[in-house]
Amino acid sequence: MQKEISTFFNEVQGFYESNLPLVVFRKPNEVSITAYVQKSKELKYLDSFEEQGFVFAPFNKNEKKVLFPIDKCEVISSEIFKNITLDIGVNNSNFKINSNKVS
Repeated sequence: MQKEISTFFNEVQGFYESNLPLVVFRKPNEVSITAYVQKSKELKYLDSFEEQGFVFAPFNKNEKKVLFPIDKCEVISSEIFKNITLDIGVNNSNFKINSNKVS
């Protein structure tokens, strides 16, 4: 679901504080930032590459690969802006935003 940038970061902060597994990422040269937040606290591991979601794959092939399955996550996104200024502090849910859309 597409969100305004301040709403996006407020939601991410809430998920972080709830200790739910989450990942926030942006693909190279993209204008969208995305968060996958698991609906449960239990970490999932990749069983096969037929599963869909976000994968943390360590460089050591013998270590488990963490999977954020798309069907067991809430997925939120927002557009990234040029020259964005966010005033983010500990326990601060107020953001000061000054931005121009990336084109």
